[in-house]
Amino acid sequence: ARASQVVVEHQARLSYQLAYVQLANLYTQVTAWSRNVPIARDAYLQTQSMYNGGAATALEVLDAYTSWINANQSYADAVLRYRQADANYLRWGTP
Repeated sequence: ARASQVVVEHQARLSYQLAYVQLANLYTQVTAWSRNVPIARDAYLQTQSMYNGGAATALEVLDAYTSWINANQSYADAVLRYRQADANYLRWGTP
């Protein structure tokens, strides 16, 4: 019975450590996407301004808008994965 308990404790510790690594990696992704969203927004606004001035096409505006929306969606997905990883980390860290 003691050997079985030791194995379970080692598995729990390993799962806790893996959850920590995953959480750290996802935090990096969240911070990267949080910087990308304002950049994509600024690019869209600049393209829209150029369109209003006659220097860009409507297709370029739509492409910039799509990039901004995709950046927002990727950021939201990264935050969701981070929160799920955080819950998993708390699960394995709680005795």
